[in-house]
Amino acid sequence: LETISILGTPEIAEDAFKGCTSVSMIKWDAIEPRRIAGNTGFPKIKEIKIHPSATKIREGAFENWGIEELIVPANIQSIDSYAFANCKKLKKVCFEG
Repeated sequence: LETISILGTPEIAEDAFKGCTSVSMIKWDAIEPRRIAGNTGFPKIKEIKIHPSATKIREGAFENWGIEELIVPANIQSIDSYAFANCKKLKKVCFEG
């Protein structure tokens, strides 16, 4: 599995994609990012775009992802614990607003 497209806001189990470490692209229009890859994350994904209407980033949402840079939209009011745990390649975070 290399690409995941999630349209709309279906309820997805926290570990639905656990172990899918070969995923290199994800299209996800969820309003509030949340963990969907369990603790294995998506280490090949280098870039994400958080929905501009999002107000919260949930616990462990991007744990163990390969993100290198992140732009946090101005609407984000809270970031839960461990949202970016073990993102070892994350070098730059910019907060809009």
